[in-house]
Amino acid sequence: MSRDVRHLVTVRRVAVALMVALLVLVMAVTPLSAVVQPGPFALRVDLDGDGILTATLDDQTHLVMSFRLGTDQPSSAGMPTRYLEVSWLGGCTNPTISMTFSATGDGAYRLTEHSIGDLCNLLSAFERSFVLVLYSPLDPGQVDLVHS
Repeated sequence: MSRDVRHLVTVRRVAVALMVALLVLVMAVTPLSAVVQPGPFALRVDLDGDGILTATLDDQTHLVMSFRLGTDQPSSAGMPTRYLEVSWLGGCTNPTISMTFSATGDGAYRLTEHSIGDLCNLLSAFERSFVLVLYSPLDPGQVDLVHS
């Protein structure tokens, strides 16, 4: 075999090895489901006398694995967690809540909440709490909750 052919075979083997290494790295950093199945997520829950809560989450970050009702104990800033719990007072009976989770730059995020329904009031005694289960830990202090 000539020297040029051996060199070409070696270069091809190195290129294939680099492509496989890159694929392994991408799969380790970003779960495949985050790439092929990003949000939206949806919940529908009977509120025992206050109607039906319908909540949707549009995950524009591809960081959210799942979405569920919370336990009314928001996550503490400075403690990175995979279970980002957000809660607020106010809302409606028979609520429909739309949320958008997006990156704002410099490692910061925004969760924008918009509620519609019957008897809406930001000062009402309805506490809403949700958990975003993330693929990797995030400091809750980097997330700004915005009511629109």
